[in-house]
Amino acid sequence: MSYSKDISSRIFKSCTLNKTTVEKRIFSDDGFIGNVIIITDNESFEKGLDDLSKTNDGQFISKIYFRYYIERTLFDCSDHPDDDVDVRVKYFKNLISSLVKQREHRVVKQVFGGNIKNGSHPVNLGPFCFYEIPRHASHIKLPFSDTFFSKQQSTKTVVQLCVKSLDSYKASEIADTFFNTLELSFAFLLAKKGKEFSIGAFMYEFSPTEPSIIYTEGSIFGRAGNKREQDQIIDLSDLADYFPEKKESLMTNFFNVVLSPGTQLERKLSRAVEWIGEAYRDKNRSSALLKVVIALEALFKVNENSVITASIVASMAEQCAYISGESVDECLEIEDYVKELYGLRSKVVHAGSNNLGENELKKALTFSRSIIFKLIDLKINEKFESINELQPKIRESKYKSCPLWQTTN
Repeated sequence: MSYSKDISSRIFKSCTLNKTTVEKRIFSDDGFIGNVIIITDNESFEKGLDDLSKTNDGQFISKIYFRYYIERTLFDCSDHPDDDVDVRVKYFKNLISSLVKQREHRVVKQVFGGNIKNGSHPVNLGPFCFYEIPRHASHIKLPFSDTFFSKQQSTKTVVQLCVKSLDSYKASEIADTFFNTLELSFAFLLAKKGKEFSIGAFMYEFSPTEPSIIYTEGSIFGRAGNKREQDQIIDLSDLADYFPEKKESLMTNFFNVVLSPGTQLERKLSRAVEWIGEAYRDKNRSSALLKVVIALEALFKVNENSVITASIVASMAEQCAYISGESVDECLEIEDYVKELYGLRSKVVHAGSNNLGENELKKALTFSRSIIFKLIDLKINEKFESINELQPKIRESKYKSCPLWQTTN
């Protein structure tokens, strides 16, 4: 079993079967009967469920289904005394081991703020595939046919993601994490250019339904909600415009890295893009700045548990300069700017400063985006997979020129 006996032991020590509710009950994989557990130690039981969700099996099974299999174990072992924990642990282990935990689930959601205006085919971005329905109905792959996508209707853009899990609850949970990353990657790309992009239920994160009404002496001001005009819609078949030099290769690499990270560096880049996306969505400038700094830390901190010190800031500044600087003067300016960013961070965190200028935040966002784009390019060209591999390159570049004592002769 992929998790320890200790976790399941703690669970079955903290609950018993409610025998008054289980007569003539029939369990199946398709339903839950509920109300069959008496939890004697709620804290231990919930902690056990949390620990189960962190195991290898927990990657594919929802807490709802784990609880169902706990109920089923208690029911099927009801002939044994309540304190016979070992027999329940063994039964539960065999039950979980017998499950097919990686069933394919195809999750489909509607897209708001995006279409496929100039493309005749569906658009693939990382693990996602975008369709316009009913035009692309025949391209949508599902376990069974659904006439919803082919029926006559106003044009809609939908996105599909394939995930593997035991149950639909877990599939939805996994998919929501991916969709959130997708939304944040678009927030990162669009960079407040008056465009909005959202998936399904997340749409209100981008477009609050109720605009503010502001009252002051002698006047009333109501901010009209921005209507999404056609020229504000993102054409998903033509996204290269949002990338430096409109590079198609950078666009492909960006979505592959951010949406399907496979290496340590790719995971760091994906997390950094999420933080920058969060910063663009944050209406509080000071809070947004903190997220920019966290994004840089997510990229460059080698020891994620270490406290930020002057030497760590200096190392991060040096790495940013190496990645982005194109001359000695520019590298020195970048080093100074990263240290300046940390000065602003300290004012916000330690002094409670809430007086960050709009241009200061804009500069920080633009800088962090450029670092991420250049690091993705560098990763592809230099073929390195860990941020640790960057340090030898920086050290080597430092000593390429002649030592000082030679220049004085």
